[in-house]
Amino acid sequence: MDEQDIKKMSEDQLNRLWQHRSDVVFIFNNFVNYFLVSESILLAVVGMLIGKPITSKPLLLSIVTLGLALNLVWIYIQGKQLFIMKVLKDKCKQNMPEYKATLNLWKASRWKISNGWLLAYLIPSVMAVVWLIVFTAIIVA
Repeated sequence: MDEQDIKKMSEDQLNRLWQHRSDVVFIFNNFVNYFLVSESILLAVVGMLIGKPITSKPLLLSIVTLGLALNLVWIYIQGKQLFIMKVLKDKCKQNMPEYKATLNLWKASRWKISNGWLLAYLIPSVMAVVWLIVFTAIIVA
């Protein structure tokens, strides 16, 4: 986007751009909540079934595999949403001087790792490790 495109954006266009960015951030956070609750419920089910003497290994392994597959989908979706958020953030930064000034203040702070990165990659990766540990424990038992 060049300088002429930036100058052509009307107030309505800027509002739509900001609303689009806000919607994408909202969707990103909703995905985090949905997947975290889903993974927690599956993990709780596995925890309850592991304690039952009649539970079969194939059933437990199936649930753990489902949890791991859901986790991989989570990482993919969050990565894609994070990319979209970055594109919109950059576009807002180019077109909104106040937003650019705010981002520059944040960059100068001590908080170097973005929340989006932590929510998109770190939390799902930790859950993936938990699923792998549970999977291994079931196989070994």
